[in-house]
Amino acid sequence: MTEPAGDSARALRELVALLQLERLARSARARDELAFLIVNDGRRAVGFDQAALMVEGIGGSLGLRAITGVSRHASDSPHVQNLERLLNRCRAALPAEEPGLIGREACVDAAADWDALAPANALWVPLIAPAGKCIGGLWLTREASWRQSELMQLGFLAHAFAHAWEALVPRSASPRRFFERLLARRYLPRFALALLVVLVFPLRQSAVAPAEIAARNPQVVSPPVEGVIESIAVQPNDSVRKGQLLFSLDPRLIRNRHEVAQKSLEVARADYARAAQKAFSDPASKSEFTVLKAVVEQRQAEVQYTAELLERIQVRAPVDGVVAFSDASDWLGRPVRVGEKIMIVADPREVELVVWLPVDEAITLAPGAAITAFLTTDPTRTFDATLRLASYTAEKSQDQVLSYRIRATFEPGTGELPRIGLQASAKIYGERVTLFYYIFRRPIALARRWLGL
Repeated sequence: MTEPAGDSARALRELVALLQLERLARSARARDELAFLIVNDGRRAVGFDQAALMVEGIGGSLGLRAITGVSRHASDSPHVQNLERLLNRCRAALPAEEPGLIGREACVDAAADWDALAPANALWVPLIAPAGKCIGGLWLTREASWRQSELMQLGFLAHAFAHAWEALVPRSASPRRFFERLLARRYLPRFALALLVVLVFPLRQSAVAPAEIAARNPQVVSPPVEGVIESIAVQPNDSVRKGQLLFSLDPRLIRNRHEVAQKSLEVARADYARAAQKAFSDPASKSEFTVLKAVVEQRQAEVQYTAELLERIQVRAPVDGVVAFSDASDWLGRPVRVGEKIMIVADPREVELVVWLPVDEAITLAPGAAITAFLTTDPTRTFDATLRLASYTAEKSQDQVLSYRIRATFEPGTGELPRIGLQASAKIYGERVTLFYYIFRRPIALARRWLGL
């Protein structure tokens, strides 16, 4: 059998090359591999000088995916940027369904870019996906003019390229295709029903707030008299016994008052003795005798009072427990008033959780609400507690945040309780609400605050 000659032989070679290119395109394993094949191996089926594969991106603009002779192009190169700008400005003039020639007159808005690129016999081959949507196109240029048979071949290849391009990405892996399918008319009622079921799904409302470990029934230690702290006999977190010395006040002021009272008592007693002797010889002085006796009794009371003050300047622990206060150097030499809180003595076995729930995070809480605490020093361990008391009005926390104070009791069987003073984070559980309310509670509250609705 003899080989066909002339045009028949060339047509046969072109057909074979066309079918081979289609097979290679459908055998590509990745889009990058397919893009390289289109702009380089396409020369075997349809001769061109240069090809650029343009793919539609987010927002509908065309972006360069591959170009002839380059395995990886630089997106910031002037040639790439000029080409993208040219094709995006001429988008309306590009053929939408079949391959077609593009002349300078079709790109008036991008004349400067056209002159810079100076394409000869520019051809645009749209890539239409099987669903009918344009996913991009091929920009082809060469010196020779295009034959009608070549345009038909390019139309065949464009269909194969677009089909292979779409087939390389599974529908489930493409978020865009997933949402397009989800919002299709046949799936929209199902999607709406599923969304409604999810939004009305009940779950427990919760809030996270800072917390601390505090004594449940602390004994406040305060000075019984006004004075200046002279010394502190304990350190923070020391264990103390009832009656143990905690701190002492400067005794000089009270000692001076006691000595003055004693001298005044001696003078009053001398005046009283002289008046008593005089009363035997002068009956009229008996009235003075009575007054001096009352003065002596007053001076005795003053001496007794100042003596008691001298004993009370040494402040002792009221009960057994652990003493808690700030650094001792903060109090030494500091004047204090009667009733001012200096330190507390608490039983380490009687502790509670104090939570500061910010006003913006406040949720509806019922008595006995569950609380889970995470210590800052040991975040791997959790403590379960039950709400005991919540403040009626908000107050400023230690961080100067307007918050509600919540007191919670640790559950029985918790084991070793954390020590007083440790910081923690607490998760407070409220009533059950829908998922819609859980997600949009704060946005709705913020909107009502700003809009006044």
